[in-house]
Amino acid sequence: MTVLELQEVTKVFPGRKGAQVRALDRVSFCIEEGESVGLIGPSGSGKSTVANAVCRFIDVTSGRILLRGCDITEARGKALRQAYKEVQMVFQSPRSSFDPRRTLGDGVGECLKNGGIGKDERRERVRALLERCGLPAAAADWYPHEVSGGQCQRAAIARALAAQPRLLVCDEATSALDVMAQRQILKLLLGLKAEGRLQLLFITHNLAVAQQCCDRLVVMDKGRIVEEGRTDDVVCRPQSEYTRRLIEAVLY
Repeated sequence: MTVLELQEVTKVFPGRKGAQVRALDRVSFCIEEGESVGLIGPSGSGKSTVANAVCRFIDVTSGRILLRGCDITEARGKALRQAYKEVQMVFQSPRSSFDPRRTLGDGVGECLKNGGIGKDERRERVRALLERCGLPAAAADWYPHEVSGGQCQRAAIARALAAQPRLLVCDEATSALDVMAQRQILKLLLGLKAEGRLQLLFITHNLAVAQQCCDRLVVMDKGRIVEEGRTDDVVCRPQSEYTRRLIEAVLY
């Protein structure tokens, strides 16, 4: 089953003096059930614009976004709220994604509270989510400034999982972490995917990171897809000049 499909998605932003900036130019790709897809490219390639469009943080100029076959491109009201539940994002800077005045448990449990879950049950679910993501249950009472970047990102993943999403969008989710924390978060994400039901859209500029966790790669440059394929095929037999340069940068 196709979980996510982008069809000819274009996004144009207004620029200076009436000019237009084409951030996405007819972008099309899909994510099948059980897949982890890496969206790679340099800064300004359009990766994060794709993430924001998929999560419905922004509207697109043209094209369609399908979630499990349902068109969410212009979803509003109840349909949009359902899309928000099924697609969750893990951000680049975990600490800044939490309210510093509230505990990690408060942040993780926010969507449960909004869903009408009572205080006692909510606390139990939050503790279970934190433990599932490799943190002690006691972390529910910690504040963002009291934990490491890796621990905070684990809490951010727990917060995303609270909504029971079908798709987790990881926008440079490891780039702000040290190498050891990166490995731990990648291992966690792959473990969650292996449990079933959860698909990953992994957005990164780091090809080496994408190789570790992605079944397929979609390579972007200047708002366009320049290459797409199985990870081993793209890395070992790149078809585009840009992809070859990207691989050379990793090797040398």
